[in-house]
Amino acid sequence: MISDLKKIMLAAVGTVATVYENIDKNINEMVRKGKITIEEGKELSEQLKKDVEVKTNQATNVMMEKIDELRPLTKEDIRLMIAEYNIDVEEELKILKNKICELEKLSSKVDELEIKLKNKIDILEEK
Repeated sequence: MISDLKKIMLAAVGTVATVYENIDKNINEMVRKGKITIEEGKELSEQLKKDVEVKTNQATNVMMEKIDELRPLTKEDIRLMIAEYNIDVEEELKILKNKICELEKLSSKVDELEIKLKNKIDILEEK
Protein backbone atom coordinates (compact mmCIF):
# COMPACT_ATOMS: atom_id res chain seq x y z
CA MET A 1 0.00 0.00 0.00
CA ILE A 2 2.82 2.37 0.86
CA SER A 3 4.49 1.71 -2.48
CA ASP A 4 1.17 2.52 -4.19
CA LEU A 5 1.01 5.83 -2.36
CA LYS A 6 4.56 6.62 -3.36
CA LYS A 7 3.67 5.83 -6.98
CA ILE A 8 0.68 8.17 -6.72
CA MET A 9 2.91 10.87 -5.28
CA LEU A 10 5.44 10.43 -8.07
CA ALA A 11 2.67 10.54 -10.66
CA ALA A 12 1.37 13.76 -9.11
CA VAL A 13 4.84 15.29 -9.21
CA GLY A 14 5.17 14.22 -12.85
CA THR A 15 1.83 15.81 -13.64
CA VAL A 16 2.89 19.05 -12.00
CA ALA A 17 6.13 19.00 -14.00
CA THR A 18 4.18 18.50 -17.23
CA VAL A 19 1.81 21.36 -16.38
CA TYR A 20 4.81 23.57 -15.55
CA GLU A 21 6.43 22.76 -18.90
CA ASN A 22 3.21 23.54 -20.78
CA ILE A 23 2.71 26.85 -18.99
CA ASP A 24 6.37 27.74 -19.58
CA LYS A 25 5.92 26.98 -23.30
CA ASN A 26 2.84 29.23 -23.34
CA ILE A 27 4.79 32.03 -21.68
CA ASN A 28 7.56 31.67 -24.26
CA GLU A 29 4.98 31.68 -27.04
CA MET A 30 3.43 34.88 -25.65
CA VAL A 31 6.90 36.49 -25.59
CA ARG A 32 7.54 35.32 -29.15
CA LYS A 33 4.23 36.81 -30.33
CA GLY A 34 4.95 40.06 -28.49
CA LYS A 35 1.97 39.78 -26.14
CA ILE A 36 4.32 40.21 -23.17
CA THR A 37 7.87 41.49 -22.90
CA ILE A 38 10.89 39.24 -22.41
CA GLU A 39 11.27 40.63 -18.90
CA GLU A 40 7.62 39.89 -18.08
CA GLY A 41 8.09 36.39 -19.45
CA LYS A 42 11.15 35.84 -17.26
CA GLU A 43 9.28 37.14 -14.21
CA LEU A 44 6.30 34.89 -14.92
CA SER A 45 8.57 31.87 -15.46
CA GLU A 46 10.50 32.53 -12.25
CA GLN A 47 7.31 33.02 -10.23
CA LEU A 48 5.82 29.87 -11.73
CA LYS A 49 8.99 27.93 -10.94
CA LYS A 50 8.95 29.15 -7.31
CA ASP A 51 5.25 28.38 -6.93
CA VAL A 52 5.68 24.89 -8.36
CA GLU A 53 8.64 24.17 -6.08
CA VAL A 54 6.79 25.40 -2.98
CA LYS A 55 3.57 23.53 -3.78
CA THR A 56 5.43 20.36 -4.74
CA ASN A 57 7.48 20.44 -1.55
CA GLN A 58 4.36 21.05 0.55
CA ALA A 59 2.47 18.22 -1.12
CA THR A 60 5.45 15.88 -0.82
CA ASN A 61 5.84 16.66 2.87
CA VAL A 62 2.15 16.09 3.58
CA MET A 63 2.17 12.83 1.63
CA MET A 64 5.30 11.57 3.40
CA GLU A 65 3.75 12.40 6.79
CA LYS A 66 0.64 10.44 5.84
CA ILE A 67 2.72 7.50 4.63
CA ASP A 68 4.65 7.51 7.91
CA GLU A 69 1.35 7.41 9.83
CA LEU A 70 0.15 4.31 7.99
CA ARG A 71 0.31 0.92 9.58
CA PRO A 72 -1.20 -2.41 8.61
CA LEU A 73 -4.67 -3.22 9.92
CA THR A 74 -4.78 -5.87 12.57
CA LYS A 75 -7.61 -8.33 13.12
CA GLU A 76 -8.56 -6.31 16.18
CA ASP A 77 -8.75 -3.12 14.06
CA ILE A 78 -11.13 -4.89 11.70
CA ARG A 79 -13.25 -6.21 14.57
CA LEU A 80 -13.48 -2.70 16.02
CA MET A 81 -14.51 -1.24 12.66
CA ILE A 82 -17.19 -3.89 12.26
CA ALA A 83 -18.45 -3.22 15.77
CA GLU A 84 -18.29 0.55 15.29
CA TYR A 85 -20.44 0.43 12.18
CA ASN A 86 -22.70 -2.22 13.69
CA ILE A 87 -22.22 -4.57 10.76
CA ASP A 88 -23.87 -7.98 10.96
CA VAL A 89 -21.35 -9.95 8.92
CA GLU A 90 -23.48 -13.09 8.69
CA GLU A 91 -26.49 -11.12 7.48
CA GLU A 92 -24.36 -9.20 4.99
CA LEU A 93 -23.00 -12.50 3.64
CA LYS A 94 -26.54 -13.85 3.21
CA ILE A 95 -27.55 -10.71 1.35
CA LEU A 96 -24.50 -10.93 -0.90
CA LYS A 97 -25.11 -14.62 -1.61
CA ASN A 98 -28.72 -13.87 -2.55
CA LYS A 99 -27.63 -11.08 -4.86
CA ILE A 100 -25.08 -13.38 -6.48
CA CYS A 101 -27.81 -15.98 -7.08
CA GLU A 102 -30.06 -13.33 -8.61
CA LEU A 103 -27.25 -12.15 -10.86
CA GLU A 104 -26.50 -15.72 -11.95
CA LYS A 105 -30.18 -16.22 -12.83
CA LEU A 106 -30.22 -12.97 -14.78
CA SER A 107 -27.03 -13.98 -16.55
CA SER A 108 -28.64 -17.27 -17.58
CA LYS A 109 -31.69 -15.43 -18.90
CA VAL A 110 -29.46 -13.08 -20.87
CA ASP A 111 -27.63 -16.07 -22.33
CA GLU A 112 -30.95 -17.66 -23.34
CA LEU A 113 -32.14 -14.42 -24.94
CA GLU A 114 -28.88 -14.07 -26.84
CA ILE A 115 -29.30 -17.59 -28.24
CA LYS A 116 -32.92 -16.87 -29.24
CA LEU A 117 -31.90 -13.60 -30.86
CA LYS A 118 -29.07 -15.26 -32.76
CA ASN A 119 -31.46 -17.96 -33.97
CA LYS A 120 -33.97 -15.36 -35.18
CA ILE A 121 -31.22 -13.44 -36.94
CA ASP A 122 -30.06 -16.66 -38.62
CA ILE A 123 -33.62 -17.37 -39.77
CA LEU A 124 -34.00 -13.85 -41.16
CA GLU A 125 -30.67 -14.07 -42.96
CA GLU A 126 -31.73 -17.34 -44.61
CA LYS A 127 -34.79 -15.66 -46.13
